[in-house]
Amino acid sequence: MKILVDNHNLLGDFVIFLPTLIKLREYYPNDEIHIIVGSNTEAEICKESVAVDSIYIMNPDTFTKSQYFSIIKKLRKQRFDLGIVAMAINAKKGKIFLKLAGCKKTVGKKLKGFFKNNYIVRDSEDQNEVLHNLEIIKALGFENVSFSYPFIHVSDVYMRRAEELLQTANESLISICIGTGDFYYNHGKKFYYNCKQWSLKKYIELKNQLIDSGYSVVLLGAKKEMNFVKAQNLEEELFVDTINLINACSIMESIAILKCSTLVIGGDTGLMHCAAALDVPTVSIFGATNSLLARPYSDKNKVVLANVDCQPCIKEYGVRYKEKAGVCNNRICLENITVDMVLEAVRESIG
Repeated sequence: MKILVDNHNLLGDFVIFLPTLIKLREYYPNDEIHIIVGSNTEAEICKESVAVDSIYIMNPDTFTKSQYFSIIKKLRKQRFDLGIVAMAINAKKGKIFLKLAGCKKTVGKKLKGFFKNNYIVRDSEDQNEVLHNLEIIKALGFENVSFSYPFIHVSDVYMRRAEELLQTANESLISICIGTGDFYYNHGKKFYYNCKQWSLKKYIELKNQLIDSGYSVVLLGAKKEMNFVKAQNLEEELFVDTINLINACSIMESIAILKCSTLVIGGDTGLMHCAAALDVPTVSIFGATNSLLARPYSDKNKVVLANVDCQPCIKEYGVRYKEKAGVCNNRICLENITVDMVLEAVRESIG
């Protein structure tokens, strides 16, 4: 049998899906498994973590219509018997894509009419997305599916590179992921808003207190995060006395740095899922999004919440399930989280 998995989404979504992909290989050891991912980073993680027959890349932010139909043409030649839509993918769009790709049968959420899947994944409003994705295996008829946490393997090449970047760090290293993914809602056009970003000034106070306590602090992020810092003229305050690697290393290098860390702190973002998959303690700062569904799935994760009545205002999971309700001018779910609350979670995690 030939199986096609559609998970062309963001880094965190891929890490969340890894236990399901590993179980899929376990239950179909002699069948072909092909997967679509969102970037070269996910493809590299996939190659290191699980045996698949081929990997296709479809970046959801840059893929053009001509590229879309080109990959469909390639996939149709494979004559797939089964198509699987990962839970972070829009269910209807995923179903259409798999049918266009020529999959004879599909696995996904409960839909009606043309969109109806052959195997239905049980919907859940109170399951972490790691567990929700594992429901795919149960939908295929396998019972008593054993659980496994997400796991990432980091090659020696990247570990050596991390050691080079961290030469000035001491053994007590805390990584801070200062950024989060974009959210938007559709109202004729896309309206972007930030519902997950904790205050940079609070990150500055946090890193200062950590350094005063004897920790080395490394800052991680990409170009977007660097622009965010510069827009607020906070480069000097944020970067002083830290190992600043914002927009200075690749995602795979960042993941290797996470593996070297004593603890990782950040918001609802993909690198936090990577840290959990490396079995590193994490402290997650959550605002409008649903921590029950989206927190890094690990027994070493601490979630910091303001516990306000309107939280979470975005109850579903997935970067493209957007609600206008999430747009507000008084983000008390994040503003009410203090530095002391985060430090308390740090102490509970590593003493």
